[in-house]
Amino acid sequence: MRGRRLVVGVIGLLVVAGLAVVFRSGLPGDPHVPLGKPGKTVDAELLEFYQYGGAGLPPLATVLRSRTDAMAVRGWFAASSTNDALRFQELVLRRDYGREVVLVFSFGSGCTSASGVRLNSSGTGLLGVELTGTDTWEECAAPFDNLAVFAVDKAKVPDDAALGGSRLGRVDPVSPAELLEFEKLADRPPGSARAAEVSQPDQFEAFVKPLPAGIATLLGLDGDPRNESADRRFAFVVSGCREKTAIMTISPERLAAEPVGGDGARCEDPEYYVAVFEIDGRYVPGTAEIG
Repeated sequence: MRGRRLVVGVIGLLVVAGLAVVFRSGLPGDPHVPLGKPGKTVDAELLEFYQYGGAGLPPLATVLRSRTDAMAVRGWFAASSTNDALRFQELVLRRDYGREVVLVFSFGSGCTSASGVRLNSSGTGLLGVELTGTDTWEECAAPFDNLAVFAVDKAKVPDDAALGGSRLGRVDPVSPAELLEFEKLADRPPGSARAAEVSQPDQFEAFVKPLPAGIATLLGLDGDPRNESADRRFAFVVSGCREKTAIMTISPERLAAEPVGGDGARCEDPEYYVAVFEIDGRYVPGTAEIG
């Protein structure tokens, strides 16, 4: 298939007693292997397939339906040291989302290596992946991690599609950051406090202080300390027209927010919104600037 790249990580078998770790791959019910019932192969373009030994990639099964989604999905891999997991975003940003969607599967396969992967459908609205050209050992030093990316005609992936391997039973979110609050501002905000970490009450108070009165009450996050949690919170002021929500995008260089839902609407004057996100701290690169 055009554009297909395959990288297989080499994993050594440990034969010294007490050092080998046993993994079983491809077993029914394994939540990290997005294999459903044996099904029909779906006509799809395989954009990328990588396999590594013990890379520690996050389990993920999601659908990208826009360039904003393509920008956001990198967040799951932004803290990864595996360059291939970051580089695939450049490819998905160039896709035509007017006619297709992109499916991203990240999953473990135990001690099973593979030379390829295919997209299949069980006939019940469930899309999943199946490794091909496999070899399986009962013992290996570390489990294999797999990253498979497909481009599919959008008609084949309706909004209610389910993906095998999803932690939510349907489709995982495209960004690891959860949107907590999204509020429209009554007035144009000043030039300061456009983006900041608000994990602690004093940080939140400093962020909302220059904003229109009453926004802290609308957001409802003041006085909610996060110092006993690994989660972090970030707030952004974004502009647009008739926007409905926002997505947080994450790269090793920058944390940002993109408003979505306006569908290209035009306003005489731009509208401004505050978006507050919560994210597990492990997905926040130490090198990223806010805003």
